[in-house]
Amino acid sequence: MGIVQGASFPDLREKSAKDMTALGFPGLQLAELLFGEPHEEMMKAVEASIPFLPENSPKHLLGVGTPYDIVQAVARGCDTFDCVIPTREARHGRLYISKKYEVKSKKNVGEGLQPSQKKDG
Repeated sequence: MGIVQGASFPDLREKSAKDMTALGFPGLQLAELLFGEPHEEMMKAVEASIPFLPENSPKHLLGVGTPYDIVQAVARGCDTFDCVIPTREARHGRLYISKKYEVKSKKNVGEGLQPSQKKDG
């Protein structure tokens, strides 16, 4: 897969997207910025790249793993993702539920393996 880069510069993202598309990769990956930028900046980078990628080509967004970021990226045309966040959260006993996460103690993480009963609110 080709990697589209360009940081937060729309013109560089457009050029990179066009160049990677011209090389004929079967799919393209969108390199995020540098990590730690605000969500809005990340989505602007996605928006600056997607219009210049083939519609029928898989679009993989690198380094994105929170549920909110994934939903927002899918709405903008991304298909797949990879990130350490799900593994790290599980290792620390965290479970995503809706817009919040529940902290489970490591002592009872493996007990029962039942869905969380905690409600948002």
